[in-house]
Amino acid sequence: ADLIIATGVDEREATADWRLAPVVEVHPWGLGALAERVGRARRDIPLPPLRSALAAATQAGWAVDTGPLPPSRVTRTYGEALAGTGVVAADPGTAGFWVARTLPTTGLGGAQVPAAAGTTGFAAACAIVAGLLRPGAPALAVVDAWGEETAELVEVAERLAVPLAVEVWDPDGEALAADAHADRLARLLAEGGVATLATSPDQLAEFLAVAGPVTAWA
Repeated sequence: ADLIIATGVDEREATADWRLAPVVEVHPWGLGALAERVGRARRDIPLPPLRSALAAATQAGWAVDTGPLPPSRVTRTYGEALAGTGVVAADPGTAGFWVARTLPTTGLGGAQVPAAAGTTGFAAACAIVAGLLRPGAPALAVVDAWGEETAELVEVAERLAVPLAVEVWDPDGEALAADAHADRLARLLAEGGVATLATSPDQLAEFLAVAGPVTAWA
């Protein structure tokens, strides 16, 4: 390539190895204006093998409807429930990994996951802020474990009268089928509350086989 136009690259997740040509970094909010002014020759661009392999691993989970659901089936349901109008926020960890990498989004800001490990409580805090800024718009906090920070933020949401929906990915949680999960998620987003969900651990092995060891969970 003669030029790389990059956006949203976090140095905590990406090393300098990706700078294989001159780089121009564009803020995500500037992509719309850039697309109106910059074009390219109309020809097919072949996708790299990694992109196709990761897509296959993600889409394989979409066909599973029985619980415990694969993580990408869960995040697909999140995307369908929010339909580009809300926010899914996750703490760093296993849930954050899947939300950041497989949540279908149709607008900027639909998925919020910090790159720094140990940022517990972020998901609940982000969902509360989203509820304050856009009352009525769906917002979901996703965490791996129930912790003190999240518990305190649930109390904050109650004092602020902001419906806070929290889904905890717990191996001992409810192993819901896809339809049951979608129904419960709709109620959770409408009313707020805390619910547990068991997800299948098998899909992670498929990703590792394609992309190698995890270097950033968020």
